[in-house]
Amino acid sequence: MIDKVYYECSHPVRRSILGALNRQPMYVQELASLLAIERPLVSYHLTRLKKLGVVESSTEVANGHSRNVCSLTATGKMIYGKLAKQ
Repeated sequence: MIDKVYYECSHPVRRSILGALNRQPMYVQELASLLAIERPLVSYHLTRLKKLGVVESSTEVANGHSRNVCSLTATGKMIYGKLAKQ
């Protein structure tokens, strides 16, 4: 199972997402802007990372609008740390 997690996280876009979230929690739109890719593509990769248990998200509501803020789990931080050393 751990090999699958490393394999999935080594995808260039997912690795970039992990790197950004390692610095700070971010909204999906912020990730899309930072990575210069469309929001649906970011959401796709975030879903894969959530299924692996390396990313989590919560919904923030302000002024009647909801936004998902994403962050790394403890497992995600460990995985990213090992990937960053490679």
